[in-house]
Amino acid sequence: MTATGERVVLPVSWLVALVGTVGMVASVLVFTEHLDRTAATLQVGVEGIDRSSAVTNDALDAAAALASAPASLGSGVHEVQAITAALGRSVETLGEIRADLRRLHDLFPSIGGPATDAVGSLAAAGGSARQAVALAGRTAARLEEVRAQLRALAPLLDETAARTGRIERKLRILRVSP
Repeated sequence: MTATGERVVLPVSWLVALVGTVGMVASVLVFTEHLDRTAATLQVGVEGIDRSSAVTNDALDAAAALASAPASLGSGVHEVQAITAALGRSVETLGEIRADLRRLHDLFPSIGGPATDAVGSLAAAGGSARQAVALAGRTAARLEEVRAQLRALAPLLDETAARTGRIERKLRILRVSP
């Protein structure tokens, strides 16, 4: 109605245009809301990819660090074997000293007490040295087992590193994609 009380009649085309405009505005609002939700979902996905990338990088760093483990164990095995050989030589030397002290004791019976004590001490030291040789031998054997296990693990780590690289490349592609 106008100020004079007359009724205003709008053409049908204007009414259709008004309804269409309201419909378009409502559609844009709904579409914007869906875009906001999609953007939030994509942001969560990007954050997940970032976390996954960090974990992947940590795994690759760990795999790279493990690559040198067999060589380190190999040098450790050689050192333990050298110690075992040295201990074996010391057992022989202790046995020789013991035999020499026995001969001295037999030649000079007057040094009996101290020589007997020394022979007993050398026998105990020889026993301890033999135990140390056995322990070093077991240690060397265990190190060889660990070295063999690491050699078996190396191809699996290489495969894991390759797969991780492929996954990381795919995740980077997903980050770029909308």
